[in-house]
Amino acid sequence: MPRGKGVTFVSDYGHALECGDWRRIQTCLKKGTYTTVAEAEAMIRICEQKRGVTLRWYECPYCGKYHITHQPLREMCGVYAA
Repeated sequence: MPRGKGVTFVSDYGHALECGDWRRIQTCLKKGTYTTVAEAEAMIRICEQKRGVTLRWYECPYCGKYHITHQPLREMCGVYAA
């Protein structure tokens, strides 16, 4: 079965499943997911035009796909994080 935009499989969570980090997985499953940066950027353009807000994409450490957020990029210990 092909994996498309917005479709995330529980098997995509590898390490988080091994650690039993179900709360993070549940949070991730509620979000829109994009398999490529290009898909995320296309959705950002649409949403910014409709809502007039600034959005950005970030790579999810749990599913390895991309989500969209309005949160600004944070610097933590000299490294930028989602």
